[in-house]
Amino acid sequence: MTKSFASVIILNHNGERFIEGCIKSVLAADYPEKEVIVVDDHSNDGSVRIVERYHKDVTLRYNNGKRGFAASANTGIRHSSGEIIVLLNMDTLVDRKWLLMLVNGMKSDESIGIVGSKIVYPDWKTIQYAGAYLGKSGLSYHIGRGEIDAGQYDIPEKVDYACGASIGIRRSVIKEAGYFDEGYCLLYYEEVDFAQRVRRKGYKVMYIPGSIVSHYENCSVGKYSADFYYLYHKNRIRFVIKNYSLKRFILDFVPEERKWFKNATNSERYAALKSYILAMIFSPWLFLRRCLWKLNLI
Repeated sequence: MTKSFASVIILNHNGERFIEGCIKSVLAADYPEKEVIVVDDHSNDGSVRIVERYHKDVTLRYNNGKRGFAASANTGIRHSSGEIIVLLNMDTLVDRKWLLMLVNGMKSDESIGIVGSKIVYPDWKTIQYAGAYLGKSGLSYHIGRGEIDAGQYDIPEKVDYACGASIGIRRSVIKEAGYFDEGYCLLYYEEVDFAQRVRRKGYKVMYIPGSIVSHYENCSVGKYSADFYYLYHKNRIRFVIKNYSLKRFILDFVPEERKWFKNATNSERYAALKSYILAMIFSPWLFLRRCLWKLNLI
């Protein structure tokens, strides 16, 4: 199998604790046909100085202000040259065969548009992501989360989306489906929305278990914090409004959301209520954008 040039784009925001380990593991990966780009999203710690030490092997790019995952990904994509784009979170360490397996998974089938790694916690044995699916209300679920990895998810599978902590994308697919939607600010659902668009173009999204990454998870926003719940549900509701038909919204989303809301924690309910209010304010604008997307005008 011929190898393809890959652009590895590491997304950084205040990653002083993690960025050097991430860079070292990427540079050591068994796949020399690559460029490495770090996109800094307005960090105010020492992470940029650390990246600058690797100027011979790593290109550093900047966002104008703190703009989040989607904008950072788009900045990196626009400054990259690879046939395959690989987005990687700063708080990751990659296995030596991580990139090789990701690229080979992509190259095995031209109908594959997106590939995602198996993601484990820092102990390298507890699964964080082994595929994913969406519920009727747009809630996202990671297959295998919290399970000890004993090879039970070692078969490549079609999935609803690939986790953005380590995701590979065919450049030609970006030309067809467009860039990441920067309206999902600052975190969550960018990769879900992007996968939805790619699948509508007829491409598959695949989970590649041989590509393994350890991920600290939620370093920019504390896990289960008020900010986490707000960003997650705000962007989930945005995803639903943008992608669901009226019929699907009424028959699938509404009853499932009522059931979820009844059993949710107070913190989740508060975040969801704020998200509903925002959705009512911005729904007309989202609907207009949806029409323009369908007409390929934006």
